[in-house]
Amino acid sequence: MVQPSQIDLARIEALRGNVETALPILAQYAEAGDDGAAASAAELSAYLWRWDVVIAQAARLIANPYAVYAGNVFDELVLLLGRAGRETGDWRAIARVADAASQRVEADLKANPWGFPETKIEGSRYRLLTILDRLGEYALGDGHIRSYGELDIFSPRPQIPRPDLFDAAMKSKWNRNCSQERRFIFACMHCVDDEVIRLFDMMDGKVPLFDHAVSVTKAFLRRGEETMAWQVVRANWVEWAPVDRAQTAPLILLIDAGLAGLVTKDRAMELVHCPRATFLSEGRAPGRGG
Repeated sequence: MVQPSQIDLARIEALRGNVETALPILAQYAEAGDDGAAASAAELSAYLWRWDVVIAQAARLIANPYAVYAGNVFDELVLLLGRAGRETGDWRAIARVADAASQRVEADLKANPWGFPETKIEGSRYRLLTILDRLGEYALGDGHIRSYGELDIFSPRPQIPRPDLFDAAMKSKWNRNCSQERRFIFACMHCVDDEVIRLFDMMDGKVPLFDHAVSVTKAFLRRGEETMAWQVVRANWVEWAPVDRAQTAPLILLIDAGLAGLVTKDRAMELVHCPRATFLSEGRAPGRGG
């Protein structure tokens, strides 16, 4: 049986809420050149409201995206750097980070130490460098950017309620007798807030995935019910689960425009000290949130 490494144990401690134990170890590994550890440290630092540290640690990962498995780690840390710029006002630092990351990513893709096929190299070059260009422009505009459409992660398309699509889905022969849970998932997908909240209440607040808890939270926020929105986050925090071993906390709560203002400094610090993804730290199979 393979024993977990020190960095794996540090991440488990982070998931248990023991941030003061985990973060120094992750920072030590990051300083030694482990850019995956830097990603973990950036996430925890954001929840601790240490935005200067976020900039330094996130810079390492966005310059070396393949240090982690899941591509969304890169995307989320780019957005987190945008948040760090707004929190610190140090847009020059963000611009420098974006430029340095672009240069390293371009050099690494040219060298191709992973042995990727040329089609993947070209696809990665377009996607990664375009997003880094967006980050640089966002920083140079002091948090403003003109809309581009494709890969425009700083100007996401608004979530528009589509009750017509929801009704059509429910009338299809595959969904005529579907479960409450399936109906709830479609309601979340099409932003039908009244139905989302009605079904959420009927399911006693037990959502299939943490992503669905986020949908419920946004539904309450759109109705101006911040207290209820916070209660949903707090009650479902324990069920969050990472898709990459480097992830230690759900950055969506800090970077999604639809959740802006909900997670304050005090709330962030409360959350990061609470257990999440407990099935990983306890060595059991995932439950409804896994």
